[in-house]
Amino acid sequence: MPIEEKNLYDFDGTIYNGNSSIDFFIFCLFQNTNLVKYIPKNLSDLIRVKTKILELSKSQNDYCQFLTEIENIDSLILNFWKYNYKKIKSWYLSQRKNSDLIITSSPDFLITPICNHLKVNSIATRVDKNTGKILELCYQDQKLKMLNEKYPNEIFDSFYTDSLNDDQILFQKAKNSYLVKGNKRIKIKNT
Repeated sequence: MPIEEKNLYDFDGTIYNGNSSIDFFIFCLFQNTNLVKYIPKNLSDLIRVKTKILELSKSQNDYCQFLTEIENIDSLILNFWKYNYKKIKSWYLSQRKNSDLIITSSPDFLITPICNHLKVNSIATRVDKNTGKILELCYQDQKLKMLNEKYPNEIFDSFYTDSLNDDQILFQKAKNSYLVKGNKRIKIKNT
């Protein structure tokens, strides 16, 4: 019996069309308009992260503060994915395998339900969904550290990402690496 291929995927912008954390905040905003007060700070932080003025870890802690005002968060997350499942890219769904691993800086409370639905495993930023406090950020070098802790010595057949800057460190964990732009996959590393 052939050994099943094991692939590693970034989530946002790679297999999900957009940024699930931003989409989730907007979804919550429609449920609770009091969250509008978080827009200026979150928008400012997003700009400062993109221009490398602010570290993502600081921005993530600020971003997640809105969670303290959310009731029935688990129900809200399930409704979010019922609405946003359509943003999982069709190319991924056509090649998805149970052996896939998703690794992302998005919060685990948001990613775990969709990964369970897809029947794949995940590694994500650990966040206390009741307090909004980040327990462990899964980003850049930390992604590799968390991957090695959970899957020591694992080499994946392929790795897919939309960000060479953020995820280049993970190339060493795959035989082949692909840059995803929209629905295009461009091979950027071969072993």
